[in-house]
Amino acid sequence: MLGVGIGVLFLIAMDIVYVIGADSKYDNLELRMSLRSIARFGQNIGKVVVVGKPPLWLSDRVVKIPVKDKYVYKHSNILMCIEKVVELGIVNGDFLYSSDDHFYCRDVDFNNYPYYLKGPLRKEVNELDPFYSYHKSLCDTRMLCEKYGFPTINYSQHCNTHMHSEVIKDIRLILRESYGLPFGVEPTSIIMNAWQTFPNAPKVTKREDVKILQAKSLADIWEQIEDRDCFSIGDSALSGNAMMTFFKEEYAHKSIFEND
Repeated sequence: MLGVGIGVLFLIAMDIVYVIGADSKYDNLELRMSLRSIARFGQNIGKVVVVGKPPLWLSDRVVKIPVKDKYVYKHSNILMCIEKVVELGIVNGDFLYSSDDHFYCRDVDFNNYPYYLKGPLRKEVNELDPFYSYHKSLCDTRMLCEKYGFPTINYSQHCNTHMHSEVIKDIRLILRESYGLPFGVEPTSIIMNAWQTFPNAPKVTKREDVKILQAKSLADIWEQIEDRDCFSIGDSALSGNAMMTFFKEEYAHKSIFEND
């Protein structure tokens, strides 16, 4: 199946694809702040695509692709949205996939953004695991990778992660198979592991990422971020004042991606 070779690509800029769910508890505040973060700190940004349920306040600088959720579990809906962007030819070659809760806090050149990995994919999960659905999806990602002879690495970093349009086209039947699994498969891991079987697959580097779940103060936030250029947050981090204050200080100005 994986017979398509991918040569070295010399891109002028890197496209970024955001997948947005149907409901936002904070009226898409996370997406707004994430876009402001790439506008402030990002270099060599190509197209910015928002697929799923794009909010009305997005400007014409954003490619907006409405796609309705079809599956119960979000991973399958994410993959479906990514497939749609590739199918429409909106992105070509290497691009970055982003969640709305990824925020940049230092200068970053997206055209030379590293290919990060986390570690091995899970082999098993306990039914009493409080994060059972997510961890089961990681196990099923490993199962599908083993079935098709892919490596079994976890690429689910809390930052933008690489994908490739030709890889996605080549494994479409495998992605469709994943939609039949109860919790889907982890999108970045299935695509990056498939990519590693291609000629000239990218070199990857391991990095500990950070997801801020509780923020006591601005100092606490920066202590958790340390020297990273990107971080993620959980919903619980928005329940206090510290993260909102961080947003007001770091991303105070309206970006080119917003109408209002």
